[in-house]
Amino acid sequence: MMHTSLITLWLAGFGAALLFLFLTLWFVRRRKPSCFPYEKQAVLFTPAERAFFVILKEVVESQFLIFGKVRLADVIKTRSGLTPEIQRRAFYKITNKHLDFVICRVKDLSVIGVIELDDRSHDLPQRQARDSFVDGALAAARIPIAHIKVQRHYSKAALRAELAQRLGI
Repeated sequence: MMHTSLITLWLAGFGAALLFLFLTLWFVRRRKPSCFPYEKQAVLFTPAERAFFVILKEVVESQFLIFGKVRLADVIKTRSGLTPEIQRRAFYKITNKHLDFVICRVKDLSVIGVIELDDRSHDLPQRQARDSFVDGALAAARIPIAHIKVQRHYSKAALRAELAQRLGI
């Protein structure tokens, strides 16, 4: 009889310990922020970028593809032959910058040029410094860039002429 009481007592204690452990873990998980605190963006482009993209698709010929919001570090890279420290610093300068639109050849996805859609924010000093850096980095990599002012309406002919002049397409 004593033996049965000890087993019952042991099982009750073990069950209580498991319940305590389960409740503690449940409580901690509820309070702890998720390891992935993200959610979907509603849309990829701003309304101005989306309006421009629609016209740009009509203007760009079928041998070119348009990619939007591309990371600068996916278009250019640091030159070889630099010291590791200079290479690391140069890479960090391009890794968090994004380009509005990148035009590539369909046949091999080689980059033809970049289009930056400039709104009023590009008049701010810090944005002008960023644009100057991006323009210089792209020029060093021999990638042409076209800065297009945001407009309510775009002329397909004017945009086609601008891209022909600046990007050679």
